[in-house]
Amino acid sequence: MTTFPILFKGKRAGILIRSLTYGTTAAGKPRWHASTRELYWTHSPDAPTGIGFDVSAFDTAREALIAWGRSADQILDWEEGKPIQSIYSKTGVYQKEAS
Repeated sequence: MTTFPILFKGKRAGILIRSLTYGTTAAGKPRWHASTRELYWTHSPDAPTGIGFDVSAFDTAREALIAWGRSADQILDWEEGKPIQSIYSKTGVYQKEAS
């Protein structure tokens, strides 16, 4: 397993991982996945299930980083009180209540 830090504003916000956890690419190389955990716990630990998931099973690092960015956007949007589309919400949207 090989890992690379993902930074946000100069601080570690997650990791990009290349491992055999999700099998191999057509070329027989380990696949890519990424974790949003550090960003999540720093910015939105109160977010409901369905926001900021880790991402997995990509053939390229670029694909994994694009998916990580979408999850990171959800985490940061939640923190800012923006509505987040989610299949886990009864209404289809989560939005943090103003405090």
